Amino acid sequence: MYRGSTCGLLSWTLFAIFSACNARVSFQGHKLVRAYLNSMSSVELLRDLQTNNTHLDFWDDPVSPDQNVTIRLPPSEAFTFEKRLELGGIQYTVLTENLQEWIDRERNDNQGDGDIYPRDADSFRIDMYHTLDEIYGFLDSSVQKFPSLVSRVTIGKTEDGAAIRGVKISSGGNSSRPAIWIDSGIHAREWISTASALYIIDRLLKNYNDSDDVTKLVDTFDWYIFPVINADGYKYTWTTHRLWRKNRVRNVGSLCRGVDPNRNFDVRFGLAGSSANPCAENFAGTYPFSEPESRAIRDGINNLKDRLKAYINLHSYSQMVMIPYGYSKGYTSDYKSQYEALEKLVTAIRKRNSAFYRHGTAGQTLYITSGAALDWVYDKAKVKHTFVVELRDRGLFGFILPREFITPTGDELFSGVKALAFHIIKAELKSR
Repeated sequence: MYRGSTCGLLSWTLFAIFSACNARVSFQGHKLVRAYLNSMSSVELLRDLQTNNTHLDFWDDPVSPDQNVTIRLPPSEAFTFEKRLELGGIQYTVLTENLQEWIDRERNDNQGDGDIYPRDADSFRIDMYHTLDEIYGFLDSSVQKFPSLVSRVTIGKTEDGAAIRGVKISSGGNSSRPAIWIDSGIHAREWISTASALYIIDRLLKNYNDSDDVTKLVDTFDWYIFPVINADGYKYTWTTHRLWRKNRVRNVGSLCRGVDPNRNFDVRFGLAGSSANPCAENFAGTYPFSEPESRAIRDGINNLKDRLKAYINLHSYSQMVMIPYGYSKGYTSDYKSQYEALEKLVTAIRKRNSAFYRHGTAGQTLYITSGAALDWVYDKAKVKHTFVVELRDRGLFGFILPREFITPTGDELFSGVKALAFHIIKAELKSR
């Protein structure tokens, strides 16, 4: 059950319906358990529980044997759920008896110093999680500090009127220069994705002129980086509901709010891996590009036309790097070239911090999804190298990844992105 100071006791479904309540959602007494699936019968049991019990919050989808699945259990459900696991012969570990303690610790560890520090690019703590205002303050101060390298880019506005903002990092050149696009925060609760995008911005700017590699990459590519695509949802995770995933639109005919922007693209829209239920976490919306977040990515990508050489969509968690297709288990016509680039990225990550990231096509490595940015950018925008990166961790902390993991996560990702970019230079921009 959810407890809020003025909202009373709300179940998972009731909270979705009662989303107008402004009290901060509490996860006091909520357990986080990690179940190990050792057979198809265990997969089927968890799938049944996921489908038929809306009070349970699955942080992973049960897909196949030899998989760990993390589930949040409200106090009212914990005893019964754990008994079902035991009767089904499913081994599990309790990660925490009280998820609210993790959330409180996270909030305390990431307290700012007021209105001064987030506006200063030098004092902005890249190893902390930040509010939307602090992030946009950092972007503004970066433009002021590095005017010859950075410019502001706005690609849209959210339902609540927040700008969907990022930066273009470039040392100049003409409008035909090749480009790389990185976006994150399309799912609001995945804070490490936003922190990692900020890390890349910070390294590209501060290492320009000090690192031959970074200088080469900034002199070769225009970098478009958008740390918080789902600005409304991200703000909501700070003010009200730490585990909110979707955007915050009002769904016509339903009291449940929010659409999953990463199921809202015009590619196999509304099929497997998405939902037509407005209360579902993967609700696709009523039609393709109904959402301002997906339209912003669409319009931004289309504005770059044929210049875009790579698209990287950051998520968490699971430690995976994936290429198309996500909507099927099949391969693209560019699979050989895509996989070669994928291996460069993953190998560089592993060499940096000995971090293991599974990799392959999204449909085979994770599960089937429809209406996702990954496939739309490849199929419709014709960008050959498109990636989804599921960042740390592998389920120990899940979405509540402590801040001490921000730097190593950003560091290994940056190594992978650099390796990918140099591979593209060598394989596809040979004249440069």
